[in-house]
Amino acid sequence: MRKSKIKRNLIITATTVFVVICAVAVPLAVRANIPSPVYVVALDAGHGGIDGGVTGIKTGVKESDLNLIIAEKIEAHLLSADIGVIMTRRDKEGLYGTTEPGFKLRDLQKRAEIITRGRATAAVSIHMNFYPSETRRGCQVFYNKDSSSSKYFGELMQGMLNKRVNANENGRNYEALSGDYYIVRDVPCTAIIVECGFLSSPADERLLMTEEYQDKLAYNIFSGILAYLYTA
Repeated sequence: MRKSKIKRNLIITATTVFVVICAVAVPLAVRANIPSPVYVVALDAGHGGIDGGVTGIKTGVKESDLNLIIAEKIEAHLLSADIGVIMTRRDKEGLYGTTEPGFKLRDLQKRAEIITRGRATAAVSIHMNFYPSETRRGCQVFYNKDSSSSKYFGELMQGMLNKRVNANENGRNYEALSGDYYIVRDVPCTAIIVECGFLSSPADERLLMTEEYQDKLAYNIFSGILAYLYTA
């Protein structure tokens, strides 16, 4: 009787181990057969932590919070299109480590490190703008002045945003502008900055606080990314 019980327990144990091995091994095998994405896009939600960026003149909304919301919405579109995504930050914290002097540079260096390590095909840094005049509105794109591919990406994105966002909301078209910005200069991939609107404009601020407009921005930035990936 005792031998029979021991044998039965051994069988149960062996079966359990087999089931566990299968439960782990099969998903791993399935994942191993899934090809890596052809393209990987880095989304950089600017600022974070003690560096909130600019703030809305009416509501006091932080640029850093809006940047993250829009970046996450773009991420969802990219993933649905089977494009790999690298997010430089996923929460409200900055990437500077400590708040000792030089934290802004450390934050930028960490972002560039994440983008570089992830071998991104392209990078888009999401920001909000500010200007002394409340009448300045709309989306504006900046590119690396020393990169022809960044210029191409920037002009393509600006054209998309002019046609689908700026023309409908404020009637103004912008030109993509060149600049010597760390996040587009010190990464190995083609990178641009998208300023989604002016928090110095009550009209833009009001729009940027709505999910409908955030969705509109995210979809059209996503469309601009696709246009670049498939034509560059």
